[in-house]
Amino acid sequence: MAIKGKIRVKTDRSEVEMAIKKAKRLRKLLKEANSLTYELASKEIMLKINVIRGGKGQMGEMVWRRLELKVSGEAEKERLERLVKEKNLSRQDLAVILFGLRVRPGFGKKDFGI
Repeated sequence: MAIKGKIRVKTDRSEVEMAIKKAKRLRKLLKEANSLTYELASKEIMLKINVIRGGKGQMGEMVWRRLELKVSGEAEKERLERLVKEKNLSRQDLAVILFGLRVRPGFGKKDFGI
């Protein structure tokens, strides 16, 4: 003997709706976390300001491994390092600027107020 028909079960939709909202919120948070992880990885926070912990140099001194420092004095070096820290420039940011621009022949530091 076969039974035909539908069985209806009363459920509390509020629990299902709450679970859906939580799942959507969790998905949004995971996307934000992924975005932040990518941003941190790509920045490396400016040479990680490669702090020298011993050996040559002072604590907190920037290490310029792939770039050649072309400053003419300690004041210029401090200004450069302060600017890099203030603007939170990464290695990649500096490379984009350096590979993308150059000073035209005939212009010097005085022309830029340096």
